Amino acid sequence: MMFIEKVQIYGFGKWNNESFTLSPSLTVMKGPNESGKTSLKQFILYVLFDLPSSSRKYFAPKEGSRFGGRLYLKLENNESVIIERVMDKRKNKVQCLLEDGRTEGEEYLKKLLKGMDRNTYEQIFSFNDQDLQKLQTIGEEDLGKVLFGVGLSGSDNIANLENDLTKKMDELFKKRGKKPIINQQIKQIKELKNKIATIEQQEDQYNELSDRIDSLSEQIAADQAEIQRKEGNLLLIDQYFQAKEAIQQYHLIEDQLQAFQEIDTFPDMGLERQRQIKDMMLPIKSEIHALEKRKEKLEEELRQLKEGRLSEDAYQSLQKVDELKSEYQFIRRNISEKEQELKHLDIAFQQELSQLGWEKQNVNLLSYQFPVFLEDRWKTIARDQELLHEEEERLIVEERQLTTSRTTIQTRLTEYEQQLLPTEAYISLKNKVDEHREAKWKQQFLQEQQSLYDANQQRLKKVGNQLRKLGKLSLVLGFIGITGLSFFAYLTENMYGYLLGSGVFLIGLLIWMMVGKNVIGMEKQAKQEENRNISANISENELQQLVKNINQHEQALSDLKEEQKNRDDIEKALQNCQQNQQDLARKQNQLTERIEAELQQFPFLASFDVTHWPSLYHKVIKLQQYEKDLLNVEDTIRNWEQTKGTIESQAQHIAEQCLKTLPINDEIWEELDNKKENENNKREESVRIQQELDQVKQDQSELYHRLAPYQQEQQDLFSLAQVQTEEEFVTKGKRFEEKQQLLKQQEEMLRQIQLIFKSNAVHILKEQILWAELEQKKGLLSTEMKDLSERVEQQRQELSDLRAEIKQLEENEQLSNLRHQLAFLKNELKEQIRKWATYKTAHSFIKKTKQVYQNEYLPDIVERTTYFFQRLTAGRYTQIIPPMEDEGFVAESAHQVRYQASELSTGTVAQLYVSLRLALSEIMNDTFGVPFLIDDAFVHYDAVRKQEMLAILEEVSEKQQVMYFTWNETDQLTKAGKQEIILDQKATSVF
Repeated sequence: MMFIEKVQIYGFGKWNNESFTLSPSLTVMKGPNESGKTSLKQFILYVLFDLPSSSRKYFAPKEGSRFGGRLYLKLENNESVIIERVMDKRKNKVQCLLEDGRTEGEEYLKKLLKGMDRNTYEQIFSFNDQDLQKLQTIGEEDLGKVLFGVGLSGSDNIANLENDLTKKMDELFKKRGKKPIINQQIKQIKELKNKIATIEQQEDQYNELSDRIDSLSEQIAADQAEIQRKEGNLLLIDQYFQAKEAIQQYHLIEDQLQAFQEIDTFPDMGLERQRQIKDMMLPIKSEIHALEKRKEKLEEELRQLKEGRLSEDAYQSLQKVDELKSEYQFIRRNISEKEQELKHLDIAFQQELSQLGWEKQNVNLLSYQFPVFLEDRWKTIARDQELLHEEEERLIVEERQLTTSRTTIQTRLTEYEQQLLPTEAYISLKNKVDEHREAKWKQQFLQEQQSLYDANQQRLKKVGNQLRKLGKLSLVLGFIGITGLSFFAYLTENMYGYLLGSGVFLIGLLIWMMVGKNVIGMEKQAKQEENRNISANISENELQQLVKNINQHEQALSDLKEEQKNRDDIEKALQNCQQNQQDLARKQNQLTERIEAELQQFPFLASFDVTHWPSLYHKVIKLQQYEKDLLNVEDTIRNWEQTKGTIESQAQHIAEQCLKTLPINDEIWEELDNKKENENNKREESVRIQQELDQVKQDQSELYHRLAPYQQEQQDLFSLAQVQTEEEFVTKGKRFEEKQQLLKQQEEMLRQIQLIFKSNAVHILKEQILWAELEQKKGLLSTEMKDLSERVEQQRQELSDLRAEIKQLEENEQLSNLRHQLAFLKNELKEQIRKWATYKTAHSFIKKTKQVYQNEYLPDIVERTTYFFQRLTAGRYTQIIPPMEDEGFVAESAHQVRYQASELSTGTVAQLYVSLRLALSEIMNDTFGVPFLIDDAFVHYDAVRKQEMLAILEEVSEKQQVMYFTWNETDQLTKAGKQEIILDQKATSVF
């Protein structure tokens, strides 16, 4: 079974951003008129089935919220599904959110509802008091059919439809009727046929003329077809003569091609390809010859360069000259720079020492170790000293402020206590306000009852007038009866007439007296209900003053509790402040111990304040770094002097390898650079020439490689042409081109012939055409066509004369009009018969459907209807008998007396209707498993019937979710697990 766990409304009717949690069994939604019961019910139907476009404007949100919302469903397999529908979102299409994250649409919802639409749902699983009121407007003869239709589908539509179909069939046709449309049309057709038969006997001449006209028309059509055939033959001959030149030229070319039969194979565009190959090979051969001469020249130049070069060892030594020279100059420059740096470092070191008041000979900072965390430690000591001082001042100020605040709060507490009411006075005021509101609600309820009472008064007045008329009529009829029967008895001398007349008069008199008594009782009942009224016991101004006093008391009580809380907070803050002062003293002692430890490790700190230690750290580190830098620069100068002497020795050795002895100065580097540059130029030139020689050889190889494909392609052409030499190839190629030209001309002739004869062109070329015979045949066809045209013209003239003659006969329009009327009536008759057959088919289908329903579903529905009907009538009726053929339901009383539905009282018929709806919903719930909606359907039930109906609903809700909408606050639930929702207060109660 599927049920709705929760309803979430974005905006619908009066509801905006509201949600309702529903019971899986029975939920009773209570509220007065205009509380939103109908809107809530229509919202559920809207999400499940949408609304007609014409109805949406009536439920548009009143405060501008989104139109729509969600239903949270729990399915049979315990799976949860969220159904959401929002106006103008996804074109008002529904969105189904599944537990696994998937999103489905309308098809999934239809499958979930097993294809049920809104109309079916409202007819089977929903009803209200308006459905019961309709029963009062139905005639006695139709009441049984309507109840049977309710048992069949949940509504009276089937009964109405069956009555409409029967009425429409009777309006169209009856076996012995005279007024139905089809009966009248059949009669008119018979009369017209008799008139036409009489007139046709006088129209023999007309028929002969008609036959002659038909014969001439057929002859003219045959002659015109023959003319068209001969025109086609003539057109074909004209096409032959149009293509005559092309056909003759085609055969001439075919004869010329016989001389070129031996030229059967030759490469495609062979001559052109041969010329292109020769043009491509000529520049390649010229390039190969030029490269050969260049290669010989380069080999000679390379030999001469190799004879004038140094040995490889001397050349490798020269390659180091630039590196040695750069290093030598770099060392000399750095020695000079380091000497300047050493001078500047010494000056800066002296200045830093003077700022601190120290002498260089008294300072040796390299003996101290300054860890990387020392600066943070000195900063922490300085910061802690400053923070402790600030904390001491802050605690003094805080203690003074807290003391002042405690005094102020104590004053306000006294003022709030004075504003409070005594407890008994406060409770008394609250009780008075609640009693007044309850009385006001009862007064509103009685006003609504008064509106119902006014309506009942109008109905009772109307019924009273009808009863008075009935009484008077009974009295008059009784008087007429006794007078007539007495007169009859007097004439026939029969005493029974007097007795019978007296009995009729007494019956009329009794009816008149009973009617008068009932009318008087109804009027007394109406007067008794006029005097009921409840009023409020206090005025509106007094109520406002009471509410004001209650609010002032509650506000003072709230302020008092708040100030008491503030007082407690301040007491805690004072205790914390005293504790913080004790912690501050302990921290100050710890800081003094840390300062003494630093002075022992670094004695030079004694001459500085603790707050200056962090800045002193950087100066000490800087001085220590100066000492380190001075020592490092002196060591670097000594090392570079040694490296300079080593480089000078290496330079002298390289000069000796080049067969030179040079002094150690700047000139030795210049001489070595010149020697190196000269040797490099010779070697670079040798490499360049060798590279160029290699490139020449590579170019030659590439040219031979490029030439080979052309040579091969030339040989392939000769092979395809089946020749050995270039001359034979050219001769054969020219003859092949002549043959190709002839074939192109022949193809052009064939194309011209195809333009005329289309697909028959090839067949035409194979024919042996005799042009003289074709010319003679063309003249013969022209003559025959001329003769046929003249004969057709004569036949048309004769046909025109015959039509003029028959027109004179047709001027008498009586026969024509009668035939037109007959044809029109026959068409009308066919249309009416088609309509009657449609209605008959539909009527038969409904009867068969009702029979199937009676055999398959009705027994179960009748069984459950009997159960519910027996409970609602307190056992007065024990059995419901299903309808037979066109009859309605029959109710059997506890005394075994059977009553037709039309014989039951209005209230009992309503109870039978409700029982049928409950039974139908219960049986169909096995298939669909959807909630059952009931909207104020029992407003006219008395207290006993209402309570029994609620008990039945609770029983039904054990198998199916039920939602009961009512205005009556007295409707009470009895079983556990049920739920009540008060809509005007939106309160929920679970039992």
